[in-house]
Amino acid sequence: MFAAAADYLRAYLEERQKGNQCGKIPPETISDDTPLIRDRRSKTPKPVYPGQIYDEVHELYYKTGLLGEKRFKRYEVRPHSIRKFFRTQLAALGVDRDYIEYMMGHTISTYHDIQMKGIEFLRNVYIASGLSIRPKAKITLIDTLKAMIKAHGEDPEKYLVREAFTQPHRTYISPLECEEDQVKILSHALKEMMRKELLDAK
Repeated sequence: MFAAAADYLRAYLEERQKGNQCGKIPPETISDDTPLIRDRRSKTPKPVYPGQIYDEVHELYYKTGLLGEKRFKRYEVRPHSIRKFFRTQLAALGVDRDYIEYMMGHTISTYHDIQMKGIEFLRNVYIASGLSIRPKAKITLIDTLKAMIKAHGEDPEKYLVREAFTQPHRTYISPLECEEDQVKILSHALKEMMRKELLDAK
């Protein structure tokens, strides 16, 4: 996500240096004092204000059809929803709650302890989480079965390795045949785990 955000930001700053095509905003010299996001309605570089950011995000929601219905004078999806999405996704990916709160700019009891770890530490925590705005690759049945076996506290690879040792001379005609065989092995292992859990629960 860092790489994607950096790419978009770089393209945005390059566009500002050139000026927009209609000529409403002239080419701009970017410096350390330049606002990162500028007000498009002003010919001179001025920072954008929270209300304008709200309007921009709201308009993007509208264009993509994500806005939803209006309930109690508010839409289902609001600009603040992005922050909620960030929090819930990082939590689901196993990132420590205090790190998430710090990244969101909240003052917490461990604020200074986390700050002492430095920006690189937090950047690595964020990267390791795997959160991305790019579309995720399609999850295969094998990936799903492996995840379910891991959720039961087992290593799915050991079942595949065990099968390879019991049939060392087995050859596959195609990758599809290999995948089908792995699905059978993992499915059988998962069924046995669930059966054992049900018997132990009695």
